[in-house]
Amino acid sequence: MTKRFGVGESGFEAHEQASRDCCDNLSQYFDLLYEVQLQSSSFEKKKLRIDLLAIAKEDPRYIIGIEVKPGFYRMSDYAKAIKQAADYRGAVVKDERIAELTGKVLAATLVFPRWNGGHDQIGEYSKEARGMEILAHHFRVGFVSRESDGVHLIMNEKRLWRDGSWTGLAAQVLGSKDSVGSMKFTDIRNQPKL
Repeated sequence: MTKRFGVGESGFEAHEQASRDCCDNLSQYFDLLYEVQLQSSSFEKKKLRIDLLAIAKEDPRYIIGIEVKPGFYRMSDYAKAIKQAADYRGAVVKDERIAELTGKVLAATLVFPRWNGGHDQIGEYSKEARGMEILAHHFRVGFVSRESDGVHLIMNEKRLWRDGSWTGLAAQVLGSKDSVGSMKFTDIRNQPKL
């Protein structure tokens, strides 16, 4: 079996192990729904299925999608996972099992595990991995990261979730109505009319 890499761990042998580990780390704080059906925001008839839908138990203002992978052997695998997560961003929940969430939009999508750029034989690609993460945040794609002080939800090295609650940055990033591709938002509601 190919060895796979993620930050702080050696990766997982199978998707089920990665999913179980992700759930074990998040279930204390989030209600998790498995394999949820979504409707693409980009293509009218395209249906999607995300691995996990996460809603914080204490503060459920954001619906977060999580794409789980066993780990990453090549840079192209990481890029594909990020691209897949970006496809889910802005998608609408369309799952009959959870009617109360029908029509709700994903605030962001996260990839688990986060890749540290390690490679089995060729070399080390941490700078390339970091570059992909910088680009990913423009599409509201972040990462679930296990660290020594617990699990964090991270976007462009900024923690959106830590110590069991949303950070102040989460409201700024996830609560804005900006378009995909731009993290800047100007609230024009209180601007003088021309």
